[in-house]
Amino acid sequence: MFFYLASVLFAAHLAQRVFVPLEKDTPDIRFEEILRTVSQSEIPNNVVDILFTTGTTGKQKGVMISDMAIVANAENLVAAQGFCHETTFVISGPLNHIGSLSKIWPVIMVGGTIIITEGMKNIPSFFQALNYESNKLATFWVPASLRMLLMLEKSRLESVASKFDFIETGAAYLSKEDMCELCKVFPKTRLYNTYASTETGIVCTYYYNKNGCVAGCVGNVMKHSEVSLSIDGYICCKGKTLMSGYVGCIPN
Repeated sequence: MFFYLASVLFAAHLAQRVFVPLEKDTPDIRFEEILRTVSQSEIPNNVVDILFTTGTTGKQKGVMISDMAIVANAENLVAAQGFCHETTFVISGPLNHIGSLSKIWPVIMVGGTIIITEGMKNIPSFFQALNYESNKLATFWVPASLRMLLMLEKSRLESVASKFDFIETGAAYLSKEDMCELCKVFPKTRLYNTYASTETGIVCTYYYNKNGCVAGCVGNVMKHSEVSLSIDGYICCKGKTLMSGYVGCIPN
């Protein structure tokens, strides 16, 4: 399923069509609603992906992402986290979310290798992927997956730790305790916690096993991004990685 999604992504882009990935078990009524929304909306010519948010802050929205934003996100990751042609990135999350989908392009950009697993619901498939002959493994975990692995498979993680070049976490709050525990398990691996969203793209990353385990720290701003704080405490983002708008609501 995950390999099929990746193949459809490439095919859609080559055919100059818009890629709209959905969760595997999306209910028919939700699928019809999304299909109707997208087909009846004006989509700018530069938009190549539409990612629907999970709805954690309200109703699910279709976020339109341009080809420029995809390239900018990829270049942000390559420059900040050291992707290279020897990188073998194991994708274990859903490709309808920016956290995992965004890792495809930087790997392709540098000529690395991508391994797409069946997700963390199938932990054996994830560890099987780690048998790949590479000492430049990399992966992305959300905090919930990280905690599950540390609780259930800590010894197995320790046994493959030397193969990992870097690990990125993101998509939710990562506690100081989890940061410190991951540093112990992967003492020689570069560990990053990234600040991003579907709307803003990937804007900041924090190299915490080098600079200290500080929960809530967004780290350094990436090359194609600008970040500032408003008077009332909101994080304001600018740059090439920003969305083109929501489906049905294009900003001026």
